Amino acid sequence: LARLGGGSADPAMVTKLDAYATQYLTPESRKVVDRSIAAIKTRIETRSRLKAPTAAWFAAKK
Repeated sequence: LARLGGGSADPAMVTKLDAYATQYLTPESRKVVDRSIAAIKTRIETRSRLKAPTAAWFAAKK
């Protein structure tokens, strides 16, 4: 399940994965899900931080 959502950049996926892990997995078993959640959060932060500078760079190249 974590692999299905692990490539996402949707904040809702963090909530879905966490809810699933809380309900169905033991703390020891949810480590993979926690890593996926961390990767999604990092991806969201990185994209939001780089979006404006990247768009400006592309606009300057036209």
